[in-house]
Amino acid sequence: MESWKHHRVTLVCAIKLNPSASTPTFSWINMFSNKEIKRGKHKDKRDHSVLRFSTKKEKDFGTYLCTVENDSTKKTHEIDIKRIRKC
Repeated sequence: MESWKHHRVTLVCAIKLNPSASTPTFSWINMFSNKEIKRGKHKDKRDHSVLRFSTKKEKDFGTYLCTVENDSTKKTHEIDIKRIRKC
């Protein structure tokens, strides 16, 4: 994904679940700062999580790691945000 400074971005992490599977938990980590993003900052449903924010600082660009975990599985997904210069 590409973005520029002060642009609003939306990251989506989705998982395909068996109907009988337990409800998963989602977590997001900004790999640049190596900090977990608080739960109130992302909106979670049974099969996906949405993280929205504005790219205000350099630390807002880079790799975000989404982890989905339930009783039977744990999956991770990386999403990269590359900074571009707005014309």
